[in-house]
Amino acid sequence: MTRFDSDYVLIYEFEGQELTAETQTTGKDFDYTVVFTADNTVFGEGSYLQVTTVTAFGETQTTEELVSSADFDDEFLSGTYGVSGDLITVTNANGDVSTARITALSANRMVLEPALEEAILAGDVDPGFGLDFDFDGTAVVVLERVQ
Repeated sequence: MTRFDSDYVLIYEFEGQELTAETQTTGKDFDYTVVFTADNTVFGEGSYLQVTTVTAFGETQTTEELVSSADFDDEFLSGTYGVSGDLITVTNANGDVSTARITALSANRMVLEPALEEAILAGDVDPGFGLDFDFDGTAVVVLERVQ
């Protein structure tokens, strides 16, 4: 993996008030390999730094976290995969399904736009904190062949 970026906005509604939280995430210092096999298995291993900036209630906070495949099962880049048209679907060991649009593909490079809302909502944490919310955002993952 050579690039990971996401940018999304959550708009909460609470007692007639609209509250907005914006999040930008960027990966850096990649040492993360993704392997696609001929038997339609995909797995990722390694690590990278994830820099996340959240702006809410007029305050901005930035955190940096090491993301390591040793610490979690990569729900998008681990399991069995299938490609149909410009969509790639990955089903992990728990049966959870993730999809991404393939926006560029060559012998040495693949650019994916994961279904970010699906990924955010499938997480263990309720991003709405039990509140009604709207979601808008994008993510980009770039995979380049290692020679």
